[in-house]
Order: sequence, then structure tokens, then C-alpha cells
Amino acid sequence: MKIDVQPNTTLASVTVGQEWCELQVHPDVKVRIESEILVQPNIRVVSPENPIDIAETICVLIGDGIDFLEIRDDSTLAILFSNGNSLEIPPSRDYEAWAVTDKFKNMYIVCLPGGGTESW
Repeated sequence: MKIDVQPNTTLASVTVGQEWCELQVHPDVKVRIESEILVQPNIRVVSPENPIDIAETICVLIGDGIDFLEIRDDSTLAILFSNGNSLEIPPSRDYEAWAVTDKFKNMYIVCLPGGGTESW
């Protein structure tokens, strides 16, 4: 499933908490991540449990354009940037790996433990 974002949308901010990080994609769209993140094209795996990794790899993307978010058949969330970079968050076996909140569409989608998604 593709989640379109407004034209000229950029990664506005990144908030890092204890074992999670939150990406503000648009004033209405927020992504909460509680699992490992595959950063492309460098093929580096970072974890929200390590704030230094987040700062070095995710925070440097602040201000970069975002084309769209995509939920793949295997429940991986992909965030595709205009410059060719992408973030991929696969499902976790044990907990909710990611959640997307879109206030404009009044939508909340979460990746369930073991895969699959639920929305309301």
C-alpha cells in the first residue's frame, strides 16, 4: 500500500526516545519506529536503541524530500526520498516495529508483532 504525501514534503524532524524514534514527515504525518532500520543505499542497519546511530544516519536526512511511504506485502515500511535514499523498517517478531499516523486522513496504521498490519 502506498501512502502519498503532499508535494514538496520533507523530513521535518527526528525525535529519539528510549528504544524508539519518531520521524515527522509532514505536519500531518508521523512515523514511530521501534525496530531496526535498514538505510539505503549505504545498506546500513541502525537501531533506535542507539541514539548515535540515529544521529549519524537518520538525522542527516532532515530537510530531504520524501516521495512517498510504502507498506510492502511483507509488512515492511519503506520511506522513499527524492534523492534515492530510503529507510526500510521490517516487522519485528516480538513487538510493533512501526506505526504511521496521518491526522489529515484520520488514519493510524501499525505493524503487528510477527508481521501484518492493523489500521483504524
